[in-house]
Amino acid sequence: MITLIMSGNKVSKGVGILTRLRHLLPKHVLLTLYNTLILPYLSYCNVVWGSTFPTRIQPLFVLQKRCMRLITNKHRLYHSNPLFVKLRTLSIYNLNRYYTNIFMYNWLHDNCPLIFKDYFHFRADYHSHDTRYSRDLSTPLCRLHSSHCNVRYLGVKLWNSLPEDVKDSRSIYTFKRKLKGQEQSPQNYFEATAKSHNCLLISLQSIFHNMLGL
Repeated sequence: MITLIMSGNKVSKGVGILTRLRHLLPKHVLLTLYNTLILPYLSYCNVVWGSTFPTRIQPLFVLQKRCMRLITNKHRLYHSNPLFVKLRTLSIYNLNRYYTNIFMYNWLHDNCPLIFKDYFHFRADYHSHDTRYSRDLSTPLCRLHSSHCNVRYLGVKLWNSLPEDVKDSRSIYTFKRKLKGQEQSPQNYFEATAKSHNCLLISLQSIFHNMLGL
């Protein structure tokens, strides 16, 4: 939570800079400023603090949408989805998917600390049947909705949904290139945003039910 607050403060300062410079600099320079002043705070340790309820990172997403409108000189109510696609910039939700998949790739190639050695398991570890899903990771049983935001659950779901040609990348650099190209596609951007909005509604419903004692 502290990291989220600090990131929000830093991003807000970056938004203020873009606001002052939007009429003085061209679009490509404003985008460079965004990538320099704001994106690092959205990317640093994203797997740790970004794997949480969408309600907690929604304020960052609102600031990020404002940045896209400032860079493209659009009205504050202009729909932001096409702007992310046009600028080839990942939303905060796509960034979390991106870095979570990178973590999964590193785990599968033994590039993670030893503490994560038994963090995930393959489906083949539980049965010997040779099926088309035997190479997939086993999804852990989660009884609580909050557990679905955990990287142990979310990472498995994201990794299993990746195309085989992306999973089979021979190097981390090739994997990042393919993965980023996939996340920048309009379909994946809209999918990530829609899922975040659905989770947001579920979280709000849960809060209201607890308030009403239902």
